[in-house]
Amino acid sequence: MSPIDLTFDDFWASVSPHHGAGLLGFSIAPEEGERFDFVRGVAVDQVSQPTDLGAFLLAPFSNRIGNAQFVFDGATVQLAANFRDEPHAIHGVAWQKPFDVTAQDAASVSLLLKHTADASWPWNIEVRARYALDSSGLKCELVVRNCDARAMPAGLGFHPYFPRARQTHLKTDADAVVANGGDMLPTGLDRGHPVLETLRHGGALTLGVDNGLSGWREPAMITWPDAGWSLAIATQPATSWAVLYTPEDSEAFCFEPVTHQTNAVNGALPSVEDNGLRVLEPGRSMTLQLLLSPSRC
Repeated sequence: MSPIDLTFDDFWASVSPHHGAGLLGFSIAPEEGERFDFVRGVAVDQVSQPTDLGAFLLAPFSNRIGNAQFVFDGATVQLAANFRDEPHAIHGVAWQKPFDVTAQDAASVSLLLKHTADASWPWNIEVRARYALDSSGLKCELVVRNCDARAMPAGLGFHPYFPRARQTHLKTDADAVVANGGDMLPTGLDRGHPVLETLRHGGALTLGVDNGLSGWREPAMITWPDAGWSLAIATQPATSWAVLYTPEDSEAFCFEPVTHQTNAVNGALPSVEDNGLRVLEPGRSMTLQLLLSPSRC
């Protein structure tokens, strides 16, 4: 299925239904001034896997489930490992499946995935996504609904890639960095991690980070001083979890608002009262919106 381009005033976004309803880009092209990409822009023929996109969707869970296994409602659930040579299940099922378009106009598009229980997720679910441009920027809505006869654990998130230049700054606040073991699963909370102070002051990106943030307080503000643009990142409802990924060998980085701690289905970390995991009874749903709001700086 061909990409769907959205426009509103000077804003442009593009969505690929075939690639997990992921974003191919979000940018502005003012009459006076150069086009600027707020989310990494890619052509659809450059996408061979979801991680090539500008952003992809995380449902019905985010990040890793350790060794693709957990116990829920007294039964052991074994999932299929789905990413490279890792033993874990990662990012849910939506990012690797095509969606159907259910509605669209010039500035918005709605999409639907009907997932039948299988080894990647043994519950029947629906995942709905909607992207809409308006004068404030881009609103992305993600909904998961339990269509099964059994309750299930659930979580949501967004995985955007933002352009990184030498002067890119990120300002936000959080209580702690989630420390990882060698298997990339959480081992504890680091409340004195140096990246926290850098984030609070809005300094240049610290590279080589691939960690969750606990007690995140939105918004997060990305600033590209050389281009004269900033981007505020917020969610509705507000979530207190996020993931920061700043690879050293990439021209992009990720700030991912998510609803729960990595590996939440296998328990909470010490001192974490609520790891964010939710249980959806049959017929119930949960929603997360990502708000991307550009401004001049």
